[in-house]
Amino acid sequence: MTKKSIIQSIKEDCFFPISDEVVELFISNCHTVKFKKNEPIVEEGMCNSSLYVIKKGNVRLSYRDLNKEIIYGFAGPGTFMLSPHSFCKHEGAFFTYHALNSVEALCMSEETLMKLLHQSHEFAIMLFYICMWQFDACEMKAQMLSGSAKDNYKSLQSGLARKRYAEFQRNHPDLITSVTSKMLASYLGINETYLSRIKREIIEEDKDDSNQQ
Repeated sequence: MTKKSIIQSIKEDCFFPISDEVVELFISNCHTVKFKKNEPIVEEGMCNSSLYVIKKGNVRLSYRDLNKEIIYGFAGPGTFMLSPHSFCKHEGAFFTYHALNSVEALCMSEETLMKLLHQSHEFAIMLFYICMWQFDACEMKAQMLSGSAKDNYKSLQSGLARKRYAEFQRNHPDLITSVTSKMLASYLGINETYLSRIKREIIEEDKDDSNQQ
């Protein structure tokens, strides 16, 4: 990404009318780091209090449950990433951020971040808004996954999983070729068999629509 495009991506991700000058201040205090496909950026159990912003590539956010990887979410260019547990308590991260493909990211140390927060009120507000929107995303996901097993099953039968799949296609078209069916099914909270069924239904409906035109 060019400097102009990364500035635009950051401004879009923070949901706050931040000035180019403050974004440039942020960028000038970062260094670029690169990660190969499947390489961890932030690793579960390891303390990493640095702040990252994706410049190029895509990342998956996951955690372990009984040695099984659970996909919590995905991220693309312009997204801010930080382990709150490492930053606040200086302990090992709970989530792992893996590079889905070749990734370049801006990296800022905790020490530099704290200096900028005290230096620029506008920068502090920018990070506050980013945190609030990420909290909102976590809350919405928790709401969708809450309830008893029976309620979740009924939700799947009523089309919730399909709706979330359609939203994933619409919001992350760049990830379709990078995310495996296993990862996507884990993210949606369903099994791969049910995901395959959803894909087949959509393909058949698209064919019907084409034939009717």
